[in-house]
Amino acid sequence: MKIKKVALVCLAVIAAGIFVSCATTTKRGFSQFDGKVWKLSTVENFMESETFNRKTMDEKTFEDAFTIQFDNNNVFGKGWPNRFRGSYTLGANNSITFSPMAATLMMAFAEPKGLTEHEFFNLLNSATTWELRDDSLLIYTKDGSMMKFTK
Repeated sequence: MKIKKVALVCLAVIAAGIFVSCATTTKRGFSQFDGKVWKLSTVENFMESETFNRKTMDEKTFEDAFTIQFDNNNVFGKGWPNRFRGSYTLGANNSITFSPMAATLMMAFAEPKGLTEHEFFNLLNSATTWELRDDSLLIYTKDGSMMKFTK
C-alpha cells in the first residue's frame, strides 16, 4: 500500500515538473514579443480568404489602427479609434487567451475597410493559439480565423 502511495506521489511530482517546464518554455518563447508594437497586417477567415488587409487602408488616417503590445502578461494597443488594455495567459502548446479588453469610449468618424473595432476585440477574445512565422506573429481563433501581426 505504501509503495502505491509513493509511486502516485512520484508521478504527481513528475507531472507537475513537466507542466511547469512547458509553461516556462512557452513564456520564454513568447517574451520575444514584449515591448514591441505589432500592427495587424491581415485577417483570414477559416476558408483562408482575407477579410482584412492593412494595404487597403488609408495609411495616413489609420496608421496606428489595430496595434498590440505585450508586457509581462499585460496587453495593450489601439483598435480604432480606442485604446485598449487587458491581460493574456499562455498555456501549453502555444495556447493563448486574452481577458476582455477595457477600452476608451471615443467614437470613430471613419473605419478601416474590412474590420471594425468590435470585430477586432471579438477576434482577440476568441484567440486560442499563437505562432511566430517569418517575423510575423500569428494568432489563431476558435472559429479558424488567423490574425497576422507584423512589426
